[in-house]
Amino acid sequence: MLRRSSYAAASVERPRLVAPHVLLAIGLLVGVLFTVLFPYRALVQYTLNATRGDALTLAYLRNLLRTDPLNPELRLALVRQSIARRDYEQARADLAPLLASPADRETLTEARWVEWTLYESELLSAPPFSARHAELEAQLPQRLRNAVTVDGLTDDNRMSLVQRALSRGQALLALELIATFRRNGDDIDPRLYGQAAAEMLGHGEYEGAARMLLLQRSREPDAAKRRALFLQALRTLQSGNRLDLALDIADRELGELENDTEVMYFLVTLARAANRPDAAARYAKRMLQLSLERQLRRSQFAAAGLDVLPWRVAAGGGPELPFDDRIYTLGYEAFLGNRQLEDAERVAQSAVRQAPDDLRWRERLATVQEWMGKPQEALDQWSQIARRSGREDAWDAVLRLAPGLLDDDALLPALEYRLRQRPHDLRFMGEIVALHERAGRPREAIAFLQRAAGDTPSGENKKQQVQGEKNSKTMPKSKEA
Repeated sequence: MLRRSSYAAASVERPRLVAPHVLLAIGLLVGVLFTVLFPYRALVQYTLNATRGDALTLAYLRNLLRTDPLNPELRLALVRQSIARRDYEQARADLAPLLASPADRETLTEARWVEWTLYESELLSAPPFSARHAELEAQLPQRLRNAVTVDGLTDDNRMSLVQRALSRGQALLALELIATFRRNGDDIDPRLYGQAAAEMLGHGEYEGAARMLLLQRSREPDAAKRRALFLQALRTLQSGNRLDLALDIADRELGELENDTEVMYFLVTLARAANRPDAAARYAKRMLQLSLERQLRRSQFAAAGLDVLPWRVAAGGGPELPFDDRIYTLGYEAFLGNRQLEDAERVAQSAVRQAPDDLRWRERLATVQEWMGKPQEALDQWSQIARRSGREDAWDAVLRLAPGLLDDDALLPALEYRLRQRPHDLRFMGEIVALHERAGRPREAIAFLQRAAGDTPSGENKKQQVQGEKNSKTMPKSKEA
């Protein structure tokens, strides 16, 4: 037998690549890295913002809500997911706790707005003419009233409610909603009324649009913008052919603009378009009064050397600025339209005094004076027009008026004008001679007849002239060599 060796085998240690404590440290480091890098917050935020309504997102939100049942953001996200899936009953059930006991005012605002969104989505998705659709449609006015009173809504939210009312043909309801616009007890931004006016005008609601513009005007601090909004409101009604309403609003809302000449000018044109000559005359009187006051102020400045604009000396000897022909013309026409002939005459007389070379105003003055039964005054104006312009209608007017007034001084130039047109008309000659005799001027009559006799060929001369014309016609023409 072999003898066992007396030396025991030495124990060999196994080689180690990493020490145990190093390995433990690496494991801890990897765990920390996984914890840091895991996108929990981003995943939760993505889930909160998701609107697809898929089952996976819905289940994830429910699990998150179980871990944090008092989180309003998770609950609102869950409700939105149910709305996206058109599971309206479940959405209402999930939303009820927030409406019953909101965590804060902001949460209540959000919850009530989501409640409106839920209702609107169900209304739009309900089959038309179905019982459910009719039931939801009947709730629309009250739902809108409830939604618009929610505290903390943005202007975009409010305007969306107005747009919804207009899209359903509820113009009066839209006006009611706008009237309730408040923000923290204060009036809303005036520009929102301008947006509402544009929306209403787009739906053909001219009256509502005008009301919104007037509301915006009442909250506008700038005077120039207030004036522009007032005129825009009236033009809006005018474009919708609501002229009578425009005039009523103008009388009620005029306010500080009653001293604005251009606004008065617009109101005169508006009243004439509405076939309201009484209102046109009333506005015209105020417009002319303002224009006169402005002229007087400018005249005073000009006389004091404070105005650089040119001025002229009127017939009365005082300084007087050129008048505004546009305003005077409109005022004259407005007074004529309302049969206020005396006012029209005063306007025309003032214009003639200030612009004596403007024959249009002399003609207007002559016309209205004839209508008023003042032929002598009218004749004076027609005579001026005829002498300055030589117009046929002016001379005709003189020949029509002068004989009846026995105004030989005006009649004589008219007869002489006609005689120059027809030099051999014995009727005009006789009338001129009779006029001189009637005026006790026989020498002038004789002188006129002598001049007429010199200009008129005698009978023998006429015969010779006629015979010469006949001979020239019968004489053969000479031929060229």
